[in-house]
Amino acid sequence: MKKNQNSTYDLKYHIVLVTKNKNEVIDEQIGEFLKENIKRLMNNKGEVFNMAYNKNHFFLLTEIKPQFAPATLINSLKSSTSRLIKNKFNLETPFWDNNYFISTVGEFSEERAKKYIKSRS
Repeated sequence: MKKNQNSTYDLKYHIVLVTKNKNEVIDEQIGEFLKENIKRLMNNKGEVFNMAYNKNHFFLLTEIKPQFAPATLINSLKSSTSRLIKNKFNLETPFWDNNYFISTVGEFSEERAKKYIKSRS
């Protein structure tokens, strides 16, 4: 768990970004470029724990500070990295698909939360 001025939080997410039409465009050079730039873009927004990629997906395990909305942050990461990739690798087509996957990850399970809330009533 982490703390800031206003809250104590444990907001970990598993995020999967998908290339447009699942085009197989992520090679080692683009994958490593994505890792480097996503880590840089996340610098003051949270912590990156793990990243991986295959030819048409990018996988991210991260913790996002509570003042940042996950959907807004994901869209920002996608638009920033898409622009960077287009400029560096001269790609003409859109890089990311509109769709993505996000799931919470943590030690505080749904069952534990239900028991905690019930014990407070």
